[in-house]
Amino acid sequence: MMARDTAKEQEQHFASVHWREPKESGHKYCAVWYRETAQKICEEHDLDDIEGLVRLLRKLVLLTAYPSNHSIGPEEVNVPRDFPTWKQSKRKLRQLEGTLSKACAGLEAALRDHIQFAALQSAADEVDMAQLVDLEAYFEDAAYEPQLINVDYIRQLRDLVDQAASYKGEAKNSSNPDWHVGAANLCERFWLDCKGKVPKPYFPSITTSKTGGNATTEPSNEFSMWFCGVMKEVAGLTPSECQTALGKPPLGGRIMDLLAD
Repeated sequence: MMARDTAKEQEQHFASVHWREPKESGHKYCAVWYRETAQKICEEHDLDDIEGLVRLLRKLVLLTAYPSNHSIGPEEVNVPRDFPTWKQSKRKLRQLEGTLSKACAGLEAALRDHIQFAALQSAADEVDMAQLVDLEAYFEDAAYEPQLINVDYIRQLRDLVDQAASYKGEAKNSSNPDWHVGAANLCERFWLDCKGKVPKPYFPSITTSKTGGNATTEPSNEFSMWFCGVMKEVAGLTPSECQTALGKPPLGGRIMDLLAD
């Protein structure tokens, strides 16, 4: 099952991120950072649209907060790299399962202990019992036997967590975050508008003594070097990650509409 935010949730999420944008000097994404970074990139890559680049940087920073699409189910587990790994999340689910199992055992024991039970019975008059109907009925009917108390609310939650944690899915490499592709799309548009040239990524494999004989990917034309420079400043992306982002189909949908001029 694919988890996706609704358009309204996306707008609210982006609005909240933008509202929290730091204004104080010294923070990486403060107004001074945008200005100084734009000036630096323009000088290094012979661009003169500093204001346009400031606007682009703001959009890119905003875009980094957009969560990628992900799928979790019995047949497929696909978690992009902007989330904790499935192994980490699965471990936390197993910990939660253990906590719920202990809660079931603890509650059942408490209902059989005279003093604990008396305390629970007294507290039942002071707590909203709407979600514990069986427990409430027990307190009102002395004919109820303790073993008949329904602890299934917690037990069902435990079983739910156990089922979720059992998902293995098809083993696959984690994909790069969706925002990488969106950033590539925005940068391609900016380059076309600013330079009047169609952006053509070029990342040849290079092998040198510094790489120990292993091939590395390096940007080797004007646009590719500029894009890597921008993405390194914004989020520390490597040339390989930049190449991958530029090679993906455009990221469409409501989120890109929100960032459009």
